[in-house]
This record gives sequence, C-alpha cells and structure tokens, in this order.
Amino acid sequence: MCSCDPGYEGYDCSLRKCRTGDDPLTQNQVNQQITLTGASFSSGDSFALKVTDWRGETWHTWALPHDASATAVKEALEALPNQALSSVTVTSSSTSVWVITLSNSNPGNTVTIAADVTPCTVDGCQPKFSNAGGTITVTTTTTATTEGAVCSNRGKCDGKTGLCLCEKGYTGESCNQQTAVL
Repeated sequence: MCSCDPGYEGYDCSLRKCRTGDDPLTQNQVNQQITLTGASFSSGDSFALKVTDWRGETWHTWALPHDASATAVKEALEALPNQALSSVTVTSSSTSVWVITLSNSNPGNTVTIAADVTPCTVDGCQPKFSNAGGTITVTTTTTATTEGAVCSNRGKCDGKTGLCLCEKGYTGESCNQQTAVL
C-alpha cells in the first residue's frame, strides 16, 4: 500500500481527492470546536499553530504573541494557503484561551489543529520565530456532527481532476449547496 502525497489517494496514489462537505439535507448538526489553553508564558513569548486540512496537507500560521487577540488568531488561520481553513470563528474568554469553531466549509472532523511552541530560528524555517515558550493544550470541545463526506454525498468524485460532479439541484466545490428543491 502506498503512502500518498496530500491530495491524492487510491492503491497507487493516482487518484486526486475531491473536496469533502456537509450534506445540505441533514439538519440540526454542530461544527467542530477546538479550545486552545495557554500556560506558563513569559512576556514576549510566542507560538504558531499547525493545521492539517482535509487533504492531509500541513500548514503553519505565522508566529502569534502569547496574548494574541481572537481576531489575530482568526486572521492567522484564515490566511493559510489553499483555503486550508476558509472560515472560522475565534473567541477568547481570557488571555491565552481561544475557542475556534470551524465553519460548514470545514465539515466533519477532517481538520486538526496543534500548537507549536518550539522556536525556529534557522534561515528558511517556517514560521521563523525565536521567542517561543509556555505550553498550549489543544482540546476538542465539540465533536462535529457534520458529515465531512466526499462531494457532500450529493455528487461523484472525478479522481482524474479532483473535482466533484454534482447531482442535479446541487452546486459548490463539494456539492454542499442546494440550488433547487427536487
């Protein structure tokens, strides 16, 4: 069995992954919620977040101060390339505590977030930051009940292109938008 590069699957890794999504016909679901709790920070300490997206690709945010605002954390997450996290809500109940709620564009439990408090000072290292310290505990506060299904169960995956071929009445990158009541 092959160990495929991010975005590929199949017994020989020749198939492109299609976008996962939430079936638009299911109701009363909740999105994944992750809480980050920082401790033992000193003045000037910073950290980065490591996000693994639905493709299996890993991305790092830029360095954030240990007392970053909820807005700063949100901007860092949404700035990740390739829509790793296209839309999140971040709240902060106190200094160094952030609650991240993933939107329907990040369905199911297909995204993982980890904290990085290890300094990275070598040229070419990403993200480069030196004042790392403290600890951050990552807890899944709410497990998503959204499907995170390939093509939202409303289309077929074209493994050659990695694009969803939506059924009639559905559209969107993952067929997660209903356009007509059939």
